[in-house]
Amino acid sequence: MKFAGPVLLLIAGVVLGWIALAADDPTFHVEKPAEAPEVVPFELSGVVPAGFEVRDFAIRGICCNGCVGKLYMAAGEVAGVREVAVDPVEKQVEVVVEAGTDPALIVEALTFDKYTAQALAP
Repeated sequence: MKFAGPVLLLIAGVVLGWIALAADDPTFHVEKPAEAPEVVPFELSGVVPAGFEVRDFAIRGICCNGCVGKLYMAAGEVAGVREVAVDPVEKQVEVVVEAGTDPALIVEALTFDKYTAQALAP
């Protein structure tokens, strides 16, 4: 009886080792998501290069600075977006985007979780 604990521990170790070696991918890797910068701009820099335009989006669901970072990252992932500013007071996101980019792409990117985006008139 005094060997029951170590024997059970040994058996468990062998079983877990066998499972780990039999797995298709024995490593466990989690991609760390990209993080928003510590300071997200509330307004654009004011420089709009040739071939780009400023688009504004009203956002429902913004409640804190955590929201600001999530929306900043989401807008920045859209192809053609060059600069992003998030104003939590006005509940708006401004982007500098390549001219002719469909605003629906940005609305789609900004509509997730509790957030709902709507393109404002240019």
